[in-house]
This record gives sequence, C-alpha cells and structure tokens, in this order.
Amino acid sequence: MDNKKSPSPKTPAKKAATKKASATAPALEDFLREVESKAYELFLERTRTSATGDSLTDWLQAEELVKKAHNL
Repeated sequence: MDNKKSPSPKTPAKKAATKKASATAPALEDFLREVESKAYELFLERTRTSATGDSLTDWLQAEELVKKAHNL
C-alpha cells in the first residue's frame, strides 16, 4: 500500500485575490517614504502647536493615515 499523499491542487481563486490586492498597494519603499513624509508633517504640526506626543506616535498615526489612503 502506497502512503504517499498526492499534492493538493492549487486554488486559482486565491492567486487572483492576491494579485488584485497587490495591484492597489504601493511598493514597500514607496509606502515607507509616504509614511516617513506624513510622520514628519505630523511632527511639525505637533511642535508648532506645542502638543504632547513623540516620534513613535507620529509614525504610527502616519502609518494608519497612509494605509487608509491606499485602502489597506
């Protein structure tokens, strides 16, 4: 009796969904550049208004804003 398992068939629907999502997503370098720029804008606004916060908070907020802009 042969105990070898046959390879499972690939699901084309999954591949299509992956390609569709990546078509709207920016390249990683572009995404990080956008986040960096937005975080700097948030930093400038925070220091101009003497608001409390730190660079990590600026970065995380910038990530959320850029993700939302790209529907990620």
